Amino acid sequence: MTDGDSKTRIFKLDVGGGHVLNVEDHGARTGIPVILLHGGPGAGISRGQIESFDLSAFRVITFDQRGAGKSTPHASIEGNTTSALIADIESIPSHFNIDRWLVAGGSWGSCLALAYGQAHPETRYKNDKVKDLVAAARLETDPAKREAMYVELQKMAKADLNWIDLYYSPYINVMRKNVSNFYQNPLGRFFLEDTVKN
Repeated sequence: MTDGDSKTRIFKLDVGGGHVLNVEDHGARTGIPVILLHGGPGAGISRGQIESFDLSAFRVITFDQRGAGKSTPHASIEGNTTSALIADIESIPSHFNIDRWLVAGGSWGSCLALAYGQAHPETRYKNDKVKDLVAAARLETDPAKREAMYVELQKMAKADLNWIDLYYSPYINVMRKNVSNFYQNPLGRFFLEDTVKN
């Protein structure tokens, strides 16, 4: 397969305790990596969730959570805890040698994504200029200078981001002012073809 290959790649990932996850890798290998979490618990990933992403721009990695879908043992609740699921999420990017990724989900998947974010607040964002400016801002005692440093930090970090922040919810969507043409239908499907970050 070539780097831009968009064929689905499927494999089994042993996460210990007798649990083996069914993992699917969809979209362009060079696309923006997204770990997509299904609802349920127990529901498994649907094709519609995967297709809500532009697979020519995103690399969507899905897995059937412990006891769900094609993962084994089926319907098992032994060792099936939120902390175990968080560890499962963390093991997937290292398998692909991915160092930065988005986590997205719907229903239970959005709750799990939030729990993952709370368990892993550290950033995988790396920029030495930002790191140095953060260190300097921590030592700065003049409030006006410190505020100016934080404004500069935000500009630097936003300039480095190469993706559009998305939030999936069947409820109200909150969108940054610098994102336009984002559309989500009432069933929650994203339409990203015309979405741009201004």
